[in-house]
This record gives sequence, C-alpha cells and structure tokens, in this order.
Amino acid sequence: MPYTEIEKDLAEKNHAKNHDSFIGFFTRIYLARSSDETIRRVSYSGGTTTSFVKYLLEHGLIDAALLTDKCHDLTFCAHPKPRMASTPEDVVSCSFTKPTVNPVLARLPAKGERIAFVGNSCHLEAVRKAQFMAQHGKVSKKRGRELVGNIRFLIGLNCFFCNNHNGVELQLDRLGLKENNIKRFFYKMGIPSVELPDGTVKEIPDGNSSYDALNMGCLLCYPSYTSRLSDVTFGKTMSEEWGWNDVICRNREVDDILTEMENKGLIESKDKEGGGEELLESLLEAEVFRVDALGYSEYLETGCFKPDETSSEMMNRPGGTIKGKTRLRLIQAVRKYYFYEPVVAARKAKKIFVPELT
Repeated sequence: MPYTEIEKDLAEKNHAKNHDSFIGFFTRIYLARSSDETIRRVSYSGGTTTSFVKYLLEHGLIDAALLTDKCHDLTFCAHPKPRMASTPEDVVSCSFTKPTVNPVLARLPAKGERIAFVGNSCHLEAVRKAQFMAQHGKVSKKRGRELVGNIRFLIGLNCFFCNNHNGVELQLDRLGLKENNIKRFFYKMGIPSVELPDGTVKEIPDGNSSYDALNMGCLLCYPSYTSRLSDVTFGKTMSEEWGWNDVICRNREVDDILTEMENKGLIESKDKEGGGEELLESLLEAEVFRVDALGYSEYLETGCFKPDETSSEMMNRPGGTIKGKTRLRLIQAVRKYYFYEPVVAARKAKKIFVPELT
C-alpha cells in the first residue's frame, strides 16, 4: 500500500497545505452541525455528514451516494448493509452510524457517473489504492477504473475500532438488553453506552474490555482514526457537547461547498479551542503510549488477551485537559502506539502476515 505517496498526491491535488503528523493534510478543522433539527434527531451527533451528502445530491454535484443502511426496521440497528442513495430521503434514512464491521465495498462498482462514498478509514484506503492502481497499474488499471473510476467524493468517518457482526449484541447483553429495547448505542466520551427510550443513559460495564465484540481485523488496520485519505472527515471527538461534528476538510473544493452551505444557513459552524498541547507533547516524549495495551503477544501465545492495566485505566478516562484538535492527535497517537505498532511487532516476531505500507 503506497500510503505516503497517495496521501501526498491527494494533498497537492486538493490544495491541502496544512499538515499534522497525526491528523494528516487538511485545509481547515472546526466544528459543525446541521441546521435541520429533523436531521439532527436521526443522526449520531450533529448530522453534518447527512446534510453534506444531501446537499451534493440536491445540487447535482453527484448522481448517487454509496452509504450504509440498517438491516432491521428498528429505532437503532447495529447490523449494517450497503445502500445506493439516489434521493435526499434515501440519504436521511441512512444517517445513524452503525458501529459494526461494514461490507459497503461489496457494492462496488456503484452505478452513476459521479458518486459520493461514505466509509471508515479502511474503506477509504481500499478505494484510494484502487484509484492509484487505475492510474499507475498495469494488469490492475482497467479493473481499478471499473470499480472506483466514478467516485467523485470520498467522505470519511472517525473510527477507532469496529465491533464484529454480533459485537453490539454482545455489548448489550452486559446490560440484559436487545436492539429493540434501546433508542441508540453510542460512545459517550469513548465509553460504550446506551440510551433507553425514556432518555436514560447507561454506560456498559467494562465495555472497552469486551474483546469478544471486537472485529479482529481492526487491529491490523493502519491507524488512521481521522480517515486521512478522505476529502473530508466527520466525527465526534473535539467537543464535549453532544450534537456537534468534528470537520477535518482535506479538499479545497469540499471546503468551498461547506462554506456555501454555511452561508445558506444549512449548517452552523464554530471553532473549537484546543487544550493540553504541552501535556500531550510531554506524554509523547516520555513514550507512555508505547505499550502493548491489549497484550496481543499473549493472545498469539494463548488465544487470550492480557491487557495492560495502566493502559486500560487511561482508556476509560478519555479527554481531561486535552481538548479540541489536540484530542484528535491524542486518539491517533493512542491508536498507533497502544494498538497498531505492538500488534505489527508481535506478528512479525511470529512470522505471521502483516500488511506492508510505504
């Protein structure tokens, strides 16, 4: 995977001149939310992703969008299925995040001359690699163009790990609940939580230690929490206040579209002050994150994880004085040093396959 070359080529093409070693290239980082209360009610937080895709469709900038719908007709369903959205109503119906490993790439090639694609970093990396092969490949050139040649906008979502297909059900079992008993499953400041129909919010006991719910492939996913190869990434990290989205814009054209939406009153935006920059730098310098947080080496030996106690405690105390953009950097650092690098090292020591990135 020629990750570095792809990322630099995209930054030049998209006029993304700002760079951060953890976040990648970008034009602007800020908070936003949809001005449409109906969209906000059915969205995970803020509804900016839904409003953006809906705007692209309504203004003829795309013919359709490849999104993720839910399998079950419930208020909340964690079982995803791909869906081609060709109307604004289709887009809104796919709005809530499904925190589960997602087969959306199975719907490629998507029909239409200009397509928007919404996915996590792993999906976007696959699409970008196919686009790269369509341009530079030999045998793969034709197939790459067939698969992704019509994708006009790549929209990323923040993602730390995904649950496996039944992972959310396993999490809900800890509270004796089922999908049809809850209003939503979400991550409250990084802690797996549920909201009940009456508005009560409950944290799932040891939710971040439920490794049987984890999609194991995520451990080998290159640590791009902020979907660094996107045209724009939407998420929920920088603001303690629920109902706002992080926006990491990496494409000047997309930046202009979002500004246009704001000028028309379709989205609201605000800057988010950072905090804890010096603390994060001191933690990085002290290499406190360079720990095998899951105990992956033990897993390869015994089939059971042996989590590092200090790391587990820190994972359940997210945020603190580290805020805003600095929190994005913190989570990326944790994802890279706590999880990805120890897993790669342990697998290489055992001579087990590891994807190569350059």
